[in-house]
Amino acid sequence: MGKVVTVETGLACNNRCAHCPQPPLRSLFGKIAKNLSTEDIKQRIMMGLEQGADEIAFTGGEPTLRTDIGQLIRFAHDNGAKRVSVTTNGRMFSYAAFCDQMLDAGLNGVSVSLHGPDAKTHEALTCVQGSFKQAVSGIATLVKRAAQRRILIDITTITVVWPSNAAHLRDTLVLAGSLGAKLHIVQPFIVSRDTLAKSSKFLMTRQELKTAISNAVKEPLPHGGRVKPYNLPVCDFDELGDVIEHQQKRLKTVKHYADIDDRNQQVSSQFFKGFACDECDLLCPGVRIELIPDTELADFIVKDLKKALEGELIISSLDLLGVKAIDKVLAACKSQPVAKRTLLWGGVGRTRNDQIVGLSEKHGFDELVLMVRPTVRQAGGVQAWELGNIDQINSMFAHFNGSVRPALFVVVNYLLDDRTVGFDTAQVLELAKQLKASKGLRVYLAVSPRTDPAAPVLDLKQQDAIVQKSLELGGAFKTMGLEPLLVANPSAEKEPMWLRVSSHVPAVDWAPGFVKHRFAGPQFGWVMWSYPVWVREPVL
Repeated sequence: MGKVVTVETGLACNNRCAHCPQPPLRSLFGKIAKNLSTEDIKQRIMMGLEQGADEIAFTGGEPTLRTDIGQLIRFAHDNGAKRVSVTTNGRMFSYAAFCDQMLDAGLNGVSVSLHGPDAKTHEALTCVQGSFKQAVSGIATLVKRAAQRRILIDITTITVVWPSNAAHLRDTLVLAGSLGAKLHIVQPFIVSRDTLAKSSKFLMTRQELKTAISNAVKEPLPHGGRVKPYNLPVCDFDELGDVIEHQQKRLKTVKHYADIDDRNQQVSSQFFKGFACDECDLLCPGVRIELIPDTELADFIVKDLKKALEGELIISSLDLLGVKAIDKVLAACKSQPVAKRTLLWGGVGRTRNDQIVGLSEKHGFDELVLMVRPTVRQAGGVQAWELGNIDQINSMFAHFNGSVRPALFVVVNYLLDDRTVGFDTAQVLELAKQLKASKGLRVYLAVSPRTDPAAPVLDLKQQDAIVQKSLELGGAFKTMGLEPLLVANPSAEKEPMWLRVSSHVPAVDWAPGFVKHRFAGPQFGWVMWSYPVWVREPVL
């Protein structure tokens, strides 16, 4: 079985796709990192080839905007890649000279984004006028130039299926086939922390996606093309027969920001598999969590909520639920015989922040803890950022005017981490000032001997600095009339630095009341803003 290694070439793009997770990252680009050099990418190509890949696929951003893309294609080809492809919006290929350059370098495959059969539908996603015309022209020009050179070029189209184009999917595939494409990748909108806030506009359920694809191919495509569902369970399409192409090669992505020595990438918990999956030998990831209706997610959480709690109920990781689903979960929380109810929220979710505050009040919650997450560069990477939520937290204070009180949760380590972007004591104190004005009472602090929960232990000097910063903040909050509290973590009693802080800042333990529902765990960090990863152990 072959292996494809996808090499991310950077963030730059000449489309402004509404569903794309990268625009917030582009706003940081150039401030704390530069684009990867030609040599950086060549190293990643060689890493893939040395690990047995027979295909190198370039993606971005938009890889065709790199002035060295031809050189990179030639390098991959000359070093043994049997297939060299690019995933592209197709616009640069509308220029014949560019097509010739890529073909001469060894390009023999392209995957072109085509999101509709006309400009209106396609550009509703790309958000750039004229991008449809260039994409269509790009495919046609590349096919023509390849034929003139007697070069075989595989043309694949990629369509993100969302409510506004689902009914036009067949027409999109027919158009793609008329241009020369024989394979059509169709995939759903992908949710991440970066795209969660806008996800409700783009998400479709698993059944809706199945229906859209089935309707598109219920009659054979006139060009004999095949459809490859991506990020979708292949068993949903068994009844469609040979028109469906299943994944045949194992895929690995070398992130444009990844450390070149990081060769042990882990699979996140973005997918669920049922018992039937155990007997299936197809290359299939399972069902993405966001394709499960949020009403079903809510049912799972309510079921898990029935486990005994002690004194206080603390619930987090409701980020994927819409307003009706959250209403159901919080109503179930209200029925629990506890003395206090606390909701942890990261300021970003499928439910609006004003609705979160309103539902918290409706269901008798005492406190809504806002989980502060600054933008942080990932450990070991050159230019990978975990985007923060400071702006969203700031905007939430305007919604508090009822019975539920706001609170803040701040990881002190972030204030002394040189990977943190624009996060300092002054910003924390400004948040605390707004908290006080909104009738908030508490600031919860977390400290750890690690800057990252998976990172090595900090040296004693760094630990001392975190302890001193914690005491400084605690004193400042008291002066403001706020109550600082130190939240215990599972190993708190064994950590000298935690014990040093707790001798000056009163400690609280969230563990007895923390709702351990199946989505409340660090393995869902790819999408959840509200989970207190510094406090809780993994929930499996």
